[in-house]
Amino acid sequence: MKKQVINLFLAVGLLFSASVVMAQGSRIAYVDGDKVVLESPQYQKLQKSLESDFKRRDNELTASQKQLQKLEKKLERDGLTMSKSERERLERDIRKRSHKLKSALEEHRDEFNIKRADAREKLQREVREVIQQVGKAEGYDLILTAGVVYYSSNVDITNKVIKRLERDFKSNK
Repeated sequence: MKKQVINLFLAVGLLFSASVVMAQGSRIAYVDGDKVVLESPQYQKLQKSLESDFKRRDNELTASQKQLQKLEKKLERDGLTMSKSERERLERDIRKRSHKLKSALEEHRDEFNIKRADAREKLQREVREVIQQVGKAEGYDLILTAGVVYYSSNVDITNKVIKRLERDFKSNK
């Protein structure tokens, strides 16, 4: 019961605040943050950079996987005809390589995820700054993003933000 009363007061407060903002003729806009990030040239550059940074290591790991598969096939194919000591040596070698490969794959994936997260965080900060610049330059009092249930295309400034990011990207080249 207490929660319902508190929620009622919060709802009334939000409605009152919204009516005050509207009464003052405030300008409100909406930005699709995900679209801005995904369509920005900065994001495209980030993707290409991550791919090129990690391609060499991806290729090395793929080669190691193929080599391990060859050894496993050899054991499967020739295991019955090998001496016991030779088969055991090959089995140890396969286990050792498999463990080493698994560790290398995890390390590579973790490093990739960390670099990607850092780069995305930097890009999101840049996007926020551009949204604020557009908001100030065009006189918006409030810019909404994620979590909006409905918005009219009249208040959507997503493409303006993307264009500003493209302009900034070109000027920084």
